[in-house]
Amino acid sequence: MVTSSSYENYLSSNGNVAPELFKCIAPLKVGAKLVGLVALGRRESDALYDEDELGALDLLCNYVALAVQNHSLNANTFAAVSENLRLMASLHGFYDHTLEAFAASD
Repeated sequence: MVTSSSYENYLSSNGNVAPELFKCIAPLKVGAKLVGLVALGRRESDALYDEDELGALDLLCNYVALAVQNHSLNANTFAAVSENLRLMASLHGFYDHTLEAFAASD
């Protein structure tokens, strides 16, 4: 959770983020792992978010966090499978060259 003491460490107006525009920041967590955050801006007439809205946001954040985590796991799995296929193709190439070398040695 971003507290007033850690606010400047996470949000800085030096870059593309204008922290003064955020009126509500909710973490996206799966278990104890932080996978992102949702930042809500100002409302008309700077009205505060009420308890019902914050409760709905909390519920929504649970589902969004799972979607973000699943996307990340899917991307990592795809990358690992692609790398394994590349390594298997390389191994088959070495195998073929070894067989050709044995055949040529007769």
